[in-house]
Amino acid sequence: NVDNAYVESIGGVVGMFRGGSLTGCESNGSFVIGATKADSRLGGIAGYIQNRSGKKLTMSGCTNNATIDLTASATNLSTVAGVVGMAHHQDFETEVSGCYNKGQISVSSTGNINIGGVVATYGAAQTAVFRFYDCHNQAPVSCVNLESTTAFLNVTTYIGGVAGTYLQHKEAGQG
Repeated sequence: NVDNAYVESIGGVVGMFRGGSLTGCESNGSFVIGATKADSRLGGIAGYIQNRSGKKLTMSGCTNNATIDLTASATNLSTVAGVVGMAHHQDFETEVSGCYNKGQISVSSTGNINIGGVVATYGAAQTAVFRFYDCHNQAPVSCVNLESTTAFLNVTTYIGGVAGTYLQHKEAGQG
């Protein structure tokens, strides 16, 4: 259970993963999130992966069985996913393969949010080799955005059974 306005990355196995390999990890139980820091990341296996090792980062054969329940009092949690909340480039090879989400994801949000069965947000620079493959979501993903009035038209929510958003960053000068 998390009800802390200062938590940035939450994972069933690791909050922040920056290099090496995770293989055959499993997360069970449940996450109940009441409040977190704005722009936080939550993943059933890893909250945030960002390759800074200079070597290939790999995550393979990991399974999230835990249910994820983000309650109405949490605002501006940017990413929620069954396996990886956010995966971001650092110009080094990153590969996530053979991972499964089998835990239900339920979100009631009052802010901008990305939700994915496997990964909520991922992206890479054009110089990075960044792969997600053979990953599967086998559980329901649902969201109720509590800011549905016209006073909150700038609230953005992206939801995907596998991925919420993919960002392809361009190098400077490439337009």
